[in-house]
Amino acid sequence: MTRHSPGAKAEVVIRYQPHELEIGVEDDGGGRLRAHHAADPELSADRELSSGHGLVGMRERVALLRGELEVGPRPESGFAVHARLPLDEAPA
Repeated sequence: MTRHSPGAKAEVVIRYQPHELEIGVEDDGGGRLRAHHAADPELSADRELSSGHGLVGMRERVALLRGELEVGPRPESGFAVHARLPLDEAPA
C-alpha cells in the first residue's frame, strides 16, 4: 500500500471453498489512479501502477492457473483487485 496508495486503508479477504480460492484486496483511495483514466481504468492502471510485474504479472499468473482477475477503481473511491482461482484443475 505504501507504493501505490500512501495513507490508504486496505481490506484483504481470503475465502477458501472446496473448488475455489478467492482473494480480494480493496483500498479506500489516495492512490495514483486518476479520474481521467475512466475510459479504460484497467489498462491505465496497468501502465501507471506496474513496473512490469504488478497488475500485468497478476493477470499472467492468474491466467496460468485458469482463474479470473478483476481490477479497477471502486465506485465510492479507491481501487480493488479480486482473483478467483480454481482448486480442482491443475495448470497446463
